[in-house]
Amino acid sequence: LEAAISRAREASVPKEKIAGAIERGCKPRSSADPAYAHARYEGTLPGGVGVIVEATTDNKTRTAKDVRSLFKKHGGSMGAENSIAWNWTRLAVLRVPPPADASRDDLVAAALDAGAEDVDDDGPDDVAVYLDPKIVAAARDSLAAAGFDVAATDLVWRPAHWNRDLAPD
Repeated sequence: LEAAISRAREASVPKEKIAGAIERGCKPRSSADPAYAHARYEGTLPGGVGVIVEATTDNKTRTAKDVRSLFKKHGGSMGAENSIAWNWTRLAVLRVPPPADASRDDLVAAALDAGAEDVDDDGPDDVAVYLDPKIVAAARDSLAAAGFDVAATDLVWRPAHWNRDLAPD
């Protein structure tokens, strides 16, 4: 929920719309409402490119058929569960603007103290703090207490074996 609210704020969604969506989501479900489920599909595209597709659907069978069709249309194939994901790690990423009154080293130290697994501060833009999704709220609070604002929160798939020397600039 926190990540969804963060992305909505980034996209300049009005507070009333966000509040309305939360209110609708908190209402008890009636038997006429569709039951939504999370589904993850994995596959490969030409050249061995691994793809992970995450979906929220009211019909997993139809969604699986649609995703399989898209893989086939683009020359790929859908794989079994964990055929791609075994080589990736699910992480939360906090985007923190460069500090105005503190050094980047202070931000990196605060992030590591908050439980960060990795901090990417190579560029002039926001500093990316990667951490376990289970500790996002505590890390945000810890960074706020240290005087750093978190601009955005998201969930990402990151390669299990990351080689920065081969990463594109």
